[in-house]
Parts: sequence; C-alpha cells; structure tokens
Amino acid sequence: MYFLPNKHTAAIIFALFFSVSSPTALGATVPEKVMHMPFVWDDTATPIVRIEINGIWENFMIDTGALIALHLFSDVIARLPGLIPEPGKHRTTDLTGKVFLNDKFYIPKLSINGMEFKNVKGISVNTPQGMMFSPDSIPPHSMMIGLDLFKGKAVLIDYQKQRLSVADNTQTLGINIADGWISLPLRLTQEGVEIKVIKNSKEYNMLLDTGATVSVFFKERLKSPFVSLSCQTVIKEMDHEGCEASDFQLNEMGATEIGFNAVLLDGAFNQMDTDGLIGNNFLKKFAVVLDFPEKRLLIKKFESA
Repeated sequence: MYFLPNKHTAAIIFALFFSVSSPTALGATVPEKVMHMPFVWDDTATPIVRIEINGIWENFMIDTGALIALHLFSDVIARLPGLIPEPGKHRTTDLTGKVFLNDKFYIPKLSINGMEFKNVKGISVNTPQGMMFSPDSIPPHSMMIGLDLFKGKAVLIDYQKQRLSVADNTQTLGINIADGWISLPLRLTQEGVEIKVIKNSKEYNMLLDTGATVSVFFKERLKSPFVSLSCQTVIKEMDHEGCEASDFQLNEMGATEIGFNAVLLDGAFNQMDTDGLIGNNFLKKFAVVLDFPEKRLLIKKFESA
C-alpha cells in the first residue's frame, strides 16, 4: 500500500509496500476457473476482501501498490497451514522514510477460495505504516495482498461492482477487447505498475495503486508552471483549504484522451522513483485489467462514469 486518504476526515495515509462467490475447502479437487473477490470499503476507503486462505478466513486489503504477494500478521503466520518461515529479514520503507524489518516466509502451495497459487512469498506486517495528512489520524493496520500473487493470471479490478476477479486469462474473465477496452503495455517496476502521464508537454511516471484513495503527484517533480485546482476536484470530501491539485493525462498510445486530477504533495520523496500514484478517483471511473500472461494493461471507462 502506498497511501490512503480517509474519505470522512480527508486524511491521507501512505505506506511503501505495496473472494469468491463460492468458497471451496482446502484440498478441493476442482479448481475455480474464475475467482471473484467481492470487497467492501474500510474507513479509509480502500478495498478489503474476506477470503479463505489455506482453510482459514481472514480480511485483506487489495494493494496493487505492493509487490510482495502476502503481508501477514505474525499470529496468522504462526497458524497458516503450509507456511514455511525463511531466514533473514526483508527491508521495507514507507513514504516518511521510516525503515521496517519484516520476517519472510514461503508457501509452496496456496489455496485462496478454491483457486491454487504456487510458490507464494510473503512478509510479516506488525505495525501500521504510512504518512497522514492529518497529524491526529492513525494509519490503518491491515494484512495485504500484493501484485506478485497474481503473476501468471489476469485480474479484473472493478470498483463499480466492488469486485476483483482472477482467472488464467482474459478470455476466461469474459473480456472482449473490441468492447471498448484500451490496451496499454503492462510495465512492472520495483515499485509497481507504471503508467506514463503528461502535464504541459512534460512526461512523468505514476503507479496504479488500489491502496491510494486519491491520486497524488509529488509537487517538486513538476518541470513547468501549472494551474492550481481545488482538491475537491479530486475527491469532493477533501478539505480544499491549503491543498492543491492539478490535472494530468495518460501519455500512452490510444489513451491520451484519458485525464484525471491528482493532489499535489509537498516534499522530495527521494526514496521513490515514481512521480506519483493513480488511485481511487481514477479507478471509480475506469475498469482495469492486469493481464500478466499477455503483458497488457486494459482500461475501459464505466458507462455511468
């Protein structure tokens, strides 16, 4: 998870880590062809799913801003069947620059709601991690599912239906590319899914992040003067006082007409290669498919958006 704003208090939290309709017991002989993970919004307006994982039920945040497949509480690590602890520590850093050392583990075979995943790696998550707009706000403390879990799969992220769907390919998901989908290259970096954007003829890189309740851009990265917008053009619940936003457009072939607004954040954020995060306000207007087998990122505007 990279960041989350609270839709009621207009606080924003950052963290640098980055389900199905018919549950099936561990050891099922018939795997699910499509796994649907319905989600609800937590208090910070990020998607939370409740899933059966190797026979136990747990809640997880879906976070495309996290690469590592699983981020688990220590008590879950201790009782999850099939989990193998690994030696050493994994180092993570959030946007405040705070460093965390996490336990590592490995799961050779993992069942999530009847769908099988192999060679799954994960880390512990024991403390809230992030950066808040409001000093009196507390970062949420959630277990997380990150991008690496879905490698080799096609994943449909549908904020309108509040559902994430996983299958072996887009055909199984029922995706017809001719039905208004825009196809972009799926570019994976050490930080996540990268999308090129443009502002005043200058190009930048941003990350697609379901852990971001609003899109944000690191203000110091802007290379030219800009027109400041109210932050309420990003999300209407935000307090516009002392808050700046600006407009951006995708700079990908076939997608240059797609635009969105982002909150401008003060600070250097030198630990980040990306220039910002594309979050909730974008995902509520567009369905997105992460097509790992074909290395494509598919985008389609919701009809009611």
